[in-house]
Amino acid sequence: GYSNRESVQIGETFETITSRLNLDVNLAEFLNIGVNAQFTFQDEGQEPISNGGYRTKSPYDQPWINGLPRTAENLTDQAAGSNQSNPYQDPWWNTRLHTRFMVNPTMFAKFTLPLGFSIRQDFTPRFDTRKRFDFDDAGNPQRAADRAERRHNDAFEWQSNTILNWDKAFGDHRFSVTGLYNTEKNQSWYTQAINQSFSPTAALGFHALQLGLNPQVSSDDEVNTRIGIMGRINYNYSDRYNFTASIRRDGYSRFGADNLWANFPALAAGWTISNEDFMPTSNLLNYLKLRVSWGVNGNSRGLEAYNAYARLSSGLWLNYDGGYQATPYTELSRFALPGLSWERTASFNVGIDFGLFGDRLSGTLDIYQSETTDLILDQKLPEVTGFGSAKNNVGNLKNSGFDLGINSRNLTASNLAWTTSFNVTYAINEITSLGNEPSEQPDGSFRENDDIQNGWFIGQNKDVIWDLESNGTYKIGEEAEAASYDAFVGDFRMVDQNGDGEIDVNDRIFQGLSQNPWYITLRNDLEFMGFDLGVVFLAKLGWNGTSGEPFNESQSYIKNRNWYVIPYWTPTNQIDEGARINSVRPLGADIVLPRDYVRLQNLSFGYSLPANVLDNIGFSRVRLAVNIENVAVFTKWPEYLGDPESEREMPRTYSFSLDFSF
Repeated sequence: GYSNRESVQIGETFETITSRLNLDVNLAEFLNIGVNAQFTFQDEGQEPISNGGYRTKSPYDQPWINGLPRTAENLTDQAAGSNQSNPYQDPWWNTRLHTRFMVNPTMFAKFTLPLGFSIRQDFTPRFDTRKRFDFDDAGNPQRAADRAERRHNDAFEWQSNTILNWDKAFGDHRFSVTGLYNTEKNQSWYTQAINQSFSPTAALGFHALQLGLNPQVSSDDEVNTRIGIMGRINYNYSDRYNFTASIRRDGYSRFGADNLWANFPALAAGWTISNEDFMPTSNLLNYLKLRVSWGVNGNSRGLEAYNAYARLSSGLWLNYDGGYQATPYTELSRFALPGLSWERTASFNVGIDFGLFGDRLSGTLDIYQSETTDLILDQKLPEVTGFGSAKNNVGNLKNSGFDLGINSRNLTASNLAWTTSFNVTYAINEITSLGNEPSEQPDGSFRENDDIQNGWFIGQNKDVIWDLESNGTYKIGEEAEAASYDAFVGDFRMVDQNGDGEIDVNDRIFQGLSQNPWYITLRNDLEFMGFDLGVVFLAKLGWNGTSGEPFNESQSYIKNRNWYVIPYWTPTNQIDEGARINSVRPLGADIVLPRDYVRLQNLSFGYSLPANVLDNIGFSRVRLAVNIENVAVFTKWPEYLGDPESEREMPRTYSFSLDFSF
């Protein structure tokens, strides 16, 4: 396949060539071999024009000098009447080659053995090569010299799975046993070469780095390995009772030397109540199954290369000893963590599957509670240690919630069908420990101290917002009150929670969550006489966002910002949503704003030719459709802060398609 796409960002393109090979060969009655391979080439094109300037550049300005050809030499240096650089300059003076080539094959062999045994062997190597070549010409008035850079990223990864299965039935009793041995190896190589001030010529750009006068070279390589061993047994009796037990042992080289390995057991049971003899035969409740499970999962996400090992860094200091001289130094930039261990989550889940009215209404409900121990997080360290932060196992987190999914066939007729799918997820968490010893509190009790520096609090959600609370702005006539808190009219009125006459860290309070506990989707599909209509809504509820923008204290607001519509306080416009320009922002506080939203995510409309027409034209299927993504969003989140999901521009995408098959 071939794809060449243009973004909503000027100059941004993405070209892709893909190929796939699927092969499955039956060599013998007991042996199948095959390969599934995908080849991909990507080209990211030339450097796009930065889209951030729309907030600061004048809409009446233009990038080229009036009346001259639109070439790089005729670009204006700065936007008129400002110190803002021309966003066209860097892309027009840049030449780049950003490509990626990937090969992802999976080779397999399956042996069918007597007595219900089978063995499958998979081997999946992955090759990934990326080039990032850039040349910036000295003709750019924003640069003092030519600069060329070559970055190579190469990765070779492989994974091997050996799976042994045994499946056997004895009357109403059915057993299934699975054994797995998994090995992985991941290797990456990164090389960066930079040079500047080319002589005698820069015409070859990044093709001749050796012509530069200021070479710089760096590299970064990594290798990590994994091993997993798993055993699982399933038992089913008469399609009514199901039991599963498993144990898995995993090792990962990125963990500390003392905790490379961990064990993860799991148990599950199911009861298909609707298959019991005592259940009456009825379409009212045609299917009912109860499920319960417990298990421990391991997590290694968030670990970076060699996090558990000490790291030395070197460089040069400019020392003075009768004259300045460059002196080499070596320092410890990361200390070793031999105890860094797996993050473990023990979960208990109760679920129910049901079907009503002959499955016209069906669904699932899962209620769960879990506790994660030895959380892997970046922990800020006291400055006296000489380190900013370290990856560490810092505490325990309790999670609970439910998932509900309902599907319905609302209308079914010969030429009419209407189906609905509704899903809702609710998830909350609570920090139960930070891994510290209890200490005596001011009230005489003993408990762990909260981690104020990282914003982690025992008994609170890990995503809780802890900040100063605002209560509108100071108005004219409230100068004395504002002055008592070192503020002015037009500044936000920050609430003095303890009434001590000062705004300090003791006035910070909990103000909701920065992550949504509720996630809801609703999909409706309607088909009538060859026409089809699809409507998808999604909602994220129960969360807030924070922003410093309403303070309007950025220096860029004083100039280069007028055209961009923002709410700001003036003596004739004494609003509460935005402060005066260059207002006071105590303790670097943010304003907390509601972030809930409901989005009409997708709207699609299509028409498929009827069978009698298809027979006449020799096609088996022809469908014409129009599709719109991000149709509308309903929210109280301020529009000037961007989309509530991403806090930036969210494009609306229109697509038209014609699908046909012979």
